[in-house]
Amino acid sequence: QVQSFLFQTFSFGFHIMLRLLLLALLAPLSQGFLTSSFLPAVRQAGSPKSLALLFPSLLPPSSELTRLSATCSQATRLVSSQHVRPRTRIGSIALRAQHDDSSSLLRSLADVRKLSALVFAEEGGSGVRQAQEMMASGSDDEALELLLDSVIAQKMSDEQLAEMWKALETTRQPVSVDRILSHLKTAQMSPLLRIQGGVTMARVLGIGLGRSREALEVVRLLNEELELESKERDVELLRARLGSVKTRLQMREGDVKGAWATQSEVVRAMDQLAANSSELCVEVSLLAAAARQKGDVHEAKLLALRAKDLLPADEPLLSALVRGEYGSILLAVGEWDQAVREKLDVVDIVIQETGPESRAAAQAMDELGVCLQAQGKYKEAENYLRKALEIREGTRDGDASEVAASYLNLGSCMMDMGNTSLGRQLRQTSLEICKQYLPKDHYQTALALTSVGESHLADGELDEAQEQLEEAIDMWERLLGSNNPNLAAALTSLGRVLAAKQEPQRALLLFQRGLSIKRLVYGEAHPSIATSLNHLAGLWEETWRNRDEAYRLRREALEILQLTLGSSHPKVAVHMNNLAILEAKRGNYAEASELVQHALKIDQEIFGEESVQVATDLNSLATLAFHCGERQLSRQLYERAYEIRRKCLGEEHPRTLAS
Repeated sequence: QVQSFLFQTFSFGFHIMLRLLLLALLAPLSQGFLTSSFLPAVRQAGSPKSLALLFPSLLPPSSELTRLSATCSQATRLVSSQHVRPRTRIGSIALRAQHDDSSSLLRSLADVRKLSALVFAEEGGSGVRQAQEMMASGSDDEALELLLDSVIAQKMSDEQLAEMWKALETTRQPVSVDRILSHLKTAQMSPLLRIQGGVTMARVLGIGLGRSREALEVVRLLNEELELESKERDVELLRARLGSVKTRLQMREGDVKGAWATQSEVVRAMDQLAANSSELCVEVSLLAAAARQKGDVHEAKLLALRAKDLLPADEPLLSALVRGEYGSILLAVGEWDQAVREKLDVVDIVIQETGPESRAAAQAMDELGVCLQAQGKYKEAENYLRKALEIREGTRDGDASEVAASYLNLGSCMMDMGNTSLGRQLRQTSLEICKQYLPKDHYQTALALTSVGESHLADGELDEAQEQLEEAIDMWERLLGSNNPNLAAALTSLGRVLAAKQEPQRALLLFQRGLSIKRLVYGEAHPSIATSLNHLAGLWEETWRNRDEAYRLRREALEILQLTLGSSHPKVAVHMNNLAILEAKRGNYAEASELVQHALKIDQEIFGEESVQVATDLNSLATLAFHCGERQLSRQLYERAYEIRRKCLGEEHPRTLAS
């Protein structure tokens, strides 16, 4: 028996060596056959690099081989142990690709990330289908086991895991955290691998499914388990990655201060564990986002520049992530032209890499729309904002905070374009989504409350405006403390409400507090500071009849806007109009007329002849003509302004009635 066994073993080995020699001789004629047929066999034998040792002349260049070897190793890990019932072993990705000319396929996809994406697409889709088949046959528990095993083994993308999870929850109650943790504890693998699977599970649960609070509980328990492990590099790196997931969850929950604290620790750890890496680049950019939302815009800009310095040359989506955040920071500090340039590049990259209907494309287009709106290019902004909202609404079980943000941003654009009725409706929809689906204290909810309050103010509904703005101010103080620019904006808007309600002293205190916060955050030259100065000027002019102080404040505001936005921005036109009215009251009609005509030219070019902004300019010109004795011209201008307002705003709108 021993002799027979040895003879069979020798014969098998001889046949294998003979095949290898034949392949070597035939390789110049059939390199594609070798790549498509022999590579999977070597991969299944467990050593992709052995191919290079045996036949180096038959393989791609060394640099490509290095990537290909890494690709095969990753593909092996991803597809070698698919957990189904009955348990089967999936064939290699290279073998399944033979029907599509595997040689050219593997050469074109030698990059490990692209091949990984292909593996995810095939294996992930297969896993989702298997789960659906199990559920169709009533095997919900088996489908759940498949889902949890797939999460731990990390054999699918987050999007595919979330899709499987959602499909499972249509047939049963939401998967409980206790069930998740129980499965993690019983998984037959090392503690670190089990915790790594838990990190993926927390990410899918919180970011993919929007169950942030449950995901935070998973993160907390995983951190407790990590405390029991030794302080080795792998453990500390896993702890930092878990902290990064926690940061994202905290930001989704609106806990910006908590996210800043968590991410600061993550970046400190990554500086030691993964210096100058792509992973560090991502974490620094995330810290910049937390700083921006917290109101530390100059700190955020420094962090974003550091993230840009860390960018590798061949990571387009990572570049889009980092440059997108940098663009948002540029918008916050008032560098709007450069922000738009960054956001335009980001949209191009994201659409090319993920497609025009992806969630990432919607995010990029929404952010570009906000920047274009700030630039005063409202029609272009509207197109991008509408497309982003369309994509987000069309996504099954889309993220509530993203959908709410789209409604809010489009509503604000409509308000700036003079369509106050639609703008108010969109803002109100955003607030309703926030209150229904988001935590009580959430960043997006506070933004929506502020905007809805400003809509009530624009319509003359002062009590409703005051109620919404006071609620927003309380929420901003709970979320971000007392020195945040969003809080300053809400304080300024509430000051306008109180001024309109003839409470000038309270209004003055709110204006001054808002202005001091903005100067602390932005410095002396920022469009938001010009807005505060303009409101202060109105209070001095209307309440205390101090036109000299009002003129000084309005002139300073206009100079800031011209410095930061240029001379053809619609906000410049608004401030020119305000200054012109004051000049007329001071008897300087020639200067006032020049200012209004400049404002009218800007508004006609941007909004068109039949717009609310043009109606305001015509109304100002009519007033000037009346004071200069041009009664006939004055009447014609008033009538034209009235007709535009009636058409745009309706008969009963306060501005129409004032006309």
